[in-house]
Amino acid sequence: MELTRPIEITITGRQFFCAADLFFTPKKPIEDEEFFEMPEACDRAVELATQGTLAVDSEGISLSYDESTITGLEGSRTTFTLSDDGIVTLSRHGQTKSHLVFENGKRFQLFSDELTPPIFVQCHSLSHSLTPSGGKIDVDYSVEVAGSTVEHNSYTIRVNV
Repeated sequence: MELTRPIEITITGRQFFCAADLFFTPKKPIEDEEFFEMPEACDRAVELATQGTLAVDSEGISLSYDESTITGLEGSRTTFTLSDDGIVTLSRHGQTKSHLVFENGKRFQLFSDELTPPIFVQCHSLSHSLTPSGGKIDVDYSVEVAGSTVEHNSYTIRVNV
């Protein structure tokens, strides 16, 4: 039997390192050569509150919400699914399509016809207290492109029924 109910979702995200920071800045010239230095990592925090739905079925618990212009993903629907074995997946459908798998301490490769070079998601930590009555999911992960970390993200997703 499936249970579906409306929920309030608050997502707090922090980005510790962003792809835009990969553009090195010159520090000082050394004998006709430029010496480049990696800029300090950025630390950006964003909080989003929205309406969504929580569903409970034999597969586990899932929560879904429609993205907005605020997130830059308007026209997409995001779903977090928590399976009974503790794995969390993030799926987006619509204008933006993606599928991320989070399992504590595991690294997964993203597959797509459009992705070159290989992109990996490394889950550093994952915890949750999500039940049909609400709760939260905490996930900390990094994204690697061709062996280099291009971003490090941390999200807390709070669900109020």
